[in-house]
Amino acid sequence: MNWTDVFPVLHDEMVDEYEAKATRKERKELAYWFAVQEVINPRNAGHIVSVSLFWKNIRSHEPDIVIKDRAMFMGPGPT
Repeated sequence: MNWTDVFPVLHDEMVDEYEAKATRKERKELAYWFAVQEVINPRNAGHIVSVSLFWKNIRSHEPDIVIKDRAMFMGPGPT
């Protein structure tokens, strides 16, 4: 499995299509979801990468993930 199978890359055409079709409510929701929470060590850069890492199942019927210790939290995902 490639990481882009889980975190798809949004190409410029996809962003353009969203911006052309999104409702005001959808735009407001998107702005809330992707608001900058914290900037650490800001620098001038040619590229910006935005990620959201969370420890919660995306399917409502799956139970919450329990973090047992720091090593599990710092690892690539629940085991």
